[in-house]
Amino acid sequence: VNFIWPVMILFVMTSGEQEDIEGLRRLVGSNVSLATLLLAGIGAALLVAGVSGASASGISREGSQFFTSKYLPAPYLTQLKAKMTVAFLLALAGFALLLGVLAVLFQLPAAAIGLLLLATLPAIAFPVLAGMLLDVHFPKLVWDNEYRAVKQNMSIVLLMVISGLAGAACIWMALRYSAAGWTPAVTAVLLLMAVDAGLYFMLAKKGADWLAAISA
Repeated sequence: VNFIWPVMILFVMTSGEQEDIEGLRRLVGSNVSLATLLLAGIGAALLVAGVSGASASGISREGSQFFTSKYLPAPYLTQLKAKMTVAFLLALAGFALLLGVLAVLFQLPAAAIGLLLLATLPAIAFPVLAGMLLDVHFPKLVWDNEYRAVKQNMSIVLLMVISGLAGAACIWMALRYSAAGWTPAVTAVLLLMAVDAGLYFMLAKKGADWLAAISA
């Protein structure tokens, strides 16, 4: 799903009225501050990472083969970190590709692109950590078709709702409080970092026990 967003953006930008598109490019390039772009980028990162579902189904997708994790020569916490790393890289790759398309379409400067990538890392990490917590607590290991582990997984739906609301809130704040300067963007980054730290601490403290308690 992560790699569909850039295609959608390209389709919209190439199939619309060129006069409107050029006007939007001039608006973004001249009148939108970097702080506003940053906060909107955080919202977009939450949306992109939230619909991925890689971490929220990392355990569920193993199905009846989950028992093999109990015999792997690696601690449970290490296994969780490996799943989260893969999910994070997938979400980051999807957002980076989307950002690259937007950078070309709206001619964003290199400094803005670098800052956006750096500031959105906590936003990408949030759905990954939250999704893993949900999947550890509510794994869907019984399925007869691997698509059911994803398409009928309520943890993914819940994660999409949470990330979607958070992302929409960031984008709304970017549009509503564009005159507030850097305060909303910095607040969003710090808040996400604090939430990520709390989620990671919870996984590090209890994740291994929760994973060990799961039976396929």
